[in-house]
Amino acid sequence: SHVVFRPDGRVIARYDGRLRLIETASAQVRLRIPAEREPPGAAPEWSPDGRLIALASGDGVVVLDGLTGKEVMRQLLGQGGARALAFSPDGRRLATAGQDTTIRLW
Repeated sequence: SHVVFRPDGRVIARYDGRLRLIETASAQVRLRIPAEREPPGAAPEWSPDGRLIALASGDGVVVLDGLTGKEVMRQLLGQGGARALAFSPDGRRLATAGQDTTIRLW
């Protein structure tokens, strides 16, 4: 299980194969996303502006809108999926590091 704050500190993402976004002020769950097929391979990563959240599973990566949960991008990576995620400082690119030691930019 992974827990990360949104950059503004107002929301916590908890990810254990399913995603829950929890408001820090009220502790209310504001969004639930059902479980992926595989357990999480890496901690979720918020974009710098907090609009997007990237999630890794055993076979790929998915990027969701951080307010609605709508899927923005999904990539199957193979070779063990993503083990680390990082948005670029401007939020326009996502880097993934795989178990096979490959780094990909999206």
